[in-house]
Amino acid sequence: MARLNISDLARTAYQDEHQGWLIEVAVGYVVETDEWLAHAYVTAPGGSKEKVAIHEPTRPTSGDAVEYGFKTAIDYIDQMVDWRA
Repeated sequence: MARLNISDLARTAYQDEHQGWLIEVAVGYVVETDEWLAHAYVTAPGGSKEKVAIHEPTRPTSGDAVEYGFKTAIDYIDQMVDWRA
C-alpha cells in the first residue's frame, strides 16, 4: 500500500484551535488505493508540535479524513487538559 509523507500531504492543510491548542490536519490523496489519508498534529500553548493521528486510508472522501483528524486531535487535547488540571 502506498504511503504519503507529510510533504505530500501538506499541500492541503487545515488549521483550527481548541482550548488554546493549535490543531493542524494535513490531507492527501493516495492514487494507488483511491482513498484519502490525513495526519493530525497538535501544538500546546508554548509547546512543541506532536503528531496525534494518522488516518489510514479506509474511507473514500477527503472530508472523512479531515473529520477523523480533527476529532482525534480534539479528543487528545481534552485528555491532556484534564490530565494537567
